[in-house]
Amino acid sequence: METKIIEAFDSPKELESLFRENPDQFLKAFPSVFAKHPESTILQVWQERLRYESESEKRKGDSAWSFKNILMLIVLTAIAGTIFKLPDYFESINYSFYERNIALVFIVPLIAYFVQRTKLTKFTVLIFFIAASTLLYLNLLPSGGDKSYEFWKMYRAFDDAITNAEIHIPLFLWLLTGVAFAGKDWKNTSARMGFLRYNGEVIIYTTILIIGGAILASITLALLEFIEKTYELSLWYQDYVIIYGVVSTPIIATFLLDKVIDKRLNIAPTIAKFFTPLFLITTLVYLIIMVIYQKNPFGDREYLMALNILLIIVLGLLIFTIAERNATLLPSANDYLNIGLACAIIILDAIALSATLFRSASDVYGLTPNRIAILGINLLVFIHLTGILVYYVRFIWTGKPFEKLENWIAGYLPYYAIWAILVSVMLPVFFWYK
Repeated sequence: METKIIEAFDSPKELESLFRENPDQFLKAFPSVFAKHPESTILQVWQERLRYESESEKRKGDSAWSFKNILMLIVLTAIAGTIFKLPDYFESINYSFYERNIALVFIVPLIAYFVQRTKLTKFTVLIFFIAASTLLYLNLLPSGGDKSYEFWKMYRAFDDAITNAEIHIPLFLWLLTGVAFAGKDWKNTSARMGFLRYNGEVIIYTTILIIGGAILASITLALLEFIEKTYELSLWYQDYVIIYGVVSTPIIATFLLDKVIDKRLNIAPTIAKFFTPLFLITTLVYLIIMVIYQKNPFGDREYLMALNILLIIVLGLLIFTIAERNATLLPSANDYLNIGLACAIIILDAIALSATLFRSASDVYGLTPNRIAILGINLLVFIHLTGILVYYVRFIWTGKPFEKLENWIAGYLPYYAIWAILVSVMLPVFFWYK
């Protein structure tokens, strides 16, 4: 790194690129270079910049663990954990409660976290109102606890419409979390791409926290077994400490990313780059095996469902990889892998879309709520992916700005929210009256 800095001595642009590519190594190597060339004006500017950023990060680190932040974490964790345990506290609430309110446990606390960072305004009140309204609507739909539900359950289509509402409301609330994350800048591409980056990072850090928590819980329970008369304590530990710990992991991961880790660790982009070729190979092998063994998604419902799950996972990885990419860098091998991955999942989506259309148009299968929902999401994803591929190819081969690709990805997100609301509201109403 010292050699690279010296070679980029008189180029502010190259120095900036070096810093962005590997901030940690740059920070370690820079003092030695500056000591050898203190007369350089460019290096003097960098010295002041790095000193200011170091002091700023130190102040931020000290304030991250303030009483206010810790209290906020405790309150959000307590609320999320208590909501999760409501069926244990009240006999009138059965365990179908989770089907309707899982978003209330894991997503709404994140909305509250992002909203509390800003002052209370009409905008924040509107976000809470929309979240509360969608959850209220979902809980007012007929459920297993209603006397009328057994009557409606005879109509499988209506039951499927309810299930789709239970799936799509959390999707809508996830997108609403993006609005809370971005604040009043929610229309800006950079803010939306920041939210997409946050999602990939929070999944990674939540997984790390869960693994660490699982190890700690296992050790604690093993130690309690060696002590007599601790059976009740072990049960309490499992029922409260572990439950509250699990539901708090997304909140804690968000706090760490927002206040503590910031940009000092680049685990997420590295993991994304590592898994991109692996998922490309997996997708291509999957397509080859499909042809060799003549697997037919047109008549196999479970196989079509597995195909759609793979499609959504790979799409998420592709979007996250693009979101993590430095827009100032020139095209690299990873970009060609992303294009290959986009092509592969477009083929997958075309197969899934064709199979769903076939099953919907067929007299044997017919049009059901599940097929309408899957058909719509497949069509949305197909258009989204096609746009991603077109803009990516233009960036690589014709030198179009990378921002065009980001604008397409970010600008398409509201269509998923609109579709989620349509599925959640229109399908239950339509099949109820049908």
